[in-house]
Amino acid sequence: MCQDATTPSIPKKAAKMPASLSNKDAPSSAPLTPPSLMARYTCAAILVGIMGIWGKLTFVPETETPSVDVPLHSYRTPLSLTVGYLISLPILHLFTQRVLAKHFDLKALLFESMVLYNVAQVFLNGWMVYRFLDSLINRGHPFVGDISTVSTGTAYVVWVHYCDKYLEFFDTYFMVLRGKLDQVSFLHVYH
Repeated sequence: MCQDATTPSIPKKAAKMPASLSNKDAPSSAPLTPPSLMARYTCAAILVGIMGIWGKLTFVPETETPSVDVPLHSYRTPLSLTVGYLISLPILHLFTQRVLAKHFDLKALLFESMVLYNVAQVFLNGWMVYRFLDSLINRGHPFVGDISTVSTGTAYVVWVHYCDKYLEFFDTYFMVLRGKLDQVSFLHVYH
């Protein structure tokens, strides 16, 4: 390669950028350990266990749909779960950056769990839409609603939707674990 007199020659060693200034998406010198099938299925099994506990607490008999006097409706439960969620996000982010992301390919590790979670959310939300429309069309629930019509099944759908908001914490956890913080907006965390 021909250089003119005004272009300084840069030695190859000097042209190398320090690791601290390099692109964060550039591959590191040590390759990430691909997760084993056992590790990936263990993550999915943990998610299934959490979803099972959530399902047991959520899908109570329809005639026993929790009302205002249930502890889950008091201010303490939503407040403590939300504060725990908000505190856990930066802690999980630091732990992911300092420990997990250096050693494991988290996208591959969480693949089955994210697919399982998303499929479950699609079915759950589809079921809620079906039940709500069924209440409106076939069971005589008023379109605008009122506080006295509780036997049409709509109160149960609202209960399941309310409980699903806690399960949706996993959306943000998956984003943080995968290092996709640009997807975590105030509106996402708030919603």
